[in-house]
Amino acid sequence: MRETRYEVGRTQDVLQFAAIEALKDDGQIFSCDVSPQGKARKIFTLREPILLALAITPFNHPLNQVAHKLSPAIAAGVPVILKPSEKTPLSAIRFAEILYEAGLPNHMLSVILGDIQTVVEPLIADEKIELVTFTGGTEVGKRIATLAGYKKLCLELGGNSGSVENLRCSALVRVAHSSRSMYTMKDEYHQQVTTEGASCGLWHRAVIAARSSTPLCTQNFHTAATVRMSGSQDANETRLPRHHCAFA
Repeated sequence: MRETRYEVGRTQDVLQFAAIEALKDDGQIFSCDVSPQGKARKIFTLREPILLALAITPFNHPLNQVAHKLSPAIAAGVPVILKPSEKTPLSAIRFAEILYEAGLPNHMLSVILGDIQTVVEPLIADEKIELVTFTGGTEVGKRIATLAGYKKLCLELGGNSGSVENLRCSALVRVAHSSRSMYTMKDEYHQQVTTEGASCGLWHRAVIAARSSTPLCTQNFHTAATVRMSGSQDANETRLPRHHCAFA
């Protein structure tokens, strides 16, 4: 429940930030008489919403990721087709129901589920889709870019955060810090929230000295095995994220 409350809190923040942006007039005014050849008049720019966007979200943070896609679109008046992860679709479906109940017109949001080849790829290539926004892996992002052709893309392909081993610290301190930083993050109460390695804000690689690489990787493996699975109240139930050690 701790992870759930944390994610719901972040979703509330995103909605509030989008509501603030909706009140802003982001048009610009320019003077034409800034040179002798210009006329004594002013011109202005006006931003208009695109006709249709496709939003594809991943399995991790299934509510907050959806809110990050939908909130700006609603603020800008952009209709969205939302494709949540098939692993965690229920949060997205319930969130859409709440938006409908709050007064969002039905034509502004559609939630679809289906396989990649039959549902998602035809949508990406469809000319009616003017923008594709995607959060997920790099390979899928490349595939989307290939299919999308000449249309707007917003691809968030995760982080590539690295850490450098400090040889002045004890091996125990280095192991504890790197393992926990790779698989957990802090919530608003500064408590550990398990992410199972699926967060772009966490470490994804470590640069360590050759002479300490083998014992450090071995100890990291055993330490990672103690990380509790998200939402689990059973201390014996763990889930080890996929990781490996590579040496240059």
